Amino acid sequence: MRSCFRTNFDPSRWLKFPNQFQETDQRSFLWKKLGWFSIPVGLSSLGMCGGMASTALDFFHSLRLPPDRTTPPSSKDDKALFEWIRERQVDSVTLKDFWKYLILMFTDNKRDKTEIAEAWEQIKRDVQKGSPVLIGLERAKVESWYKIHQVADIVKNHQVVVWGFEEIEGKIFLYLYDPKIPENNNVTISFNQNFEDIRWSPPSIGRIYTIFKTSYAPKVPPIRGGQ
Repeated sequence: MRSCFRTNFDPSRWLKFPNQFQETDQRSFLWKKLGWFSIPVGLSSLGMCGGMASTALDFFHSLRLPPDRTTPPSSKDDKALFEWIRERQVDSVTLKDFWKYLILMFTDNKRDKTEIAEAWEQIKRDVQKGSPVLIGLERAKVESWYKIHQVADIVKNHQVVVWGFEEIEGKIFLYLYDPKIPENNNVTISFNQNFEDIRWSPPSIGRIYTIFKTSYAPKVPPIRGGQ
């Protein structure tokens, strides 16, 4: 049995530059407001996959053409675009999702399979309705409590957009927009019907333990195509 669904989201239509930012000054810090306080949640120079994935979805939902540049923007050569991606990166780090990433660093294979199963049901439903889905990839684990320092590996986690899927002979393939590999329509995550043997193609990202649907609310980007 084979089934295949695609949304109108086409990776080759959106952001054409890779997730490789070179900001080195203080402006590259990303801050998340928590009530009266703000905490740093990363550096743009380490990548802004959530910001890029959210921005691509923003253009998709607003029916606007994205800028056609092929090199990553900076605060010097395209401040509007750079600041928008930074803002959307911070938006993508919700407290709920951050907690989920953290909890999944301590889970076993059974819980990881449950997460994949739940994510698959959500992804399947949304894609069949024509809506691409923002998901998080859990790429880090704390091996044991005495290796608690491995929590720092939470920065290895990644966000991508699922824009289609295919079921072929007991295997499920999710088609992705990956900010690391822009304009590539053949990036996939696959797993079997038991939600095991999760694989990434092309094999450039390393091991993935589980996936889950992350928070996303569309915004209209103040950037027009061609800038």
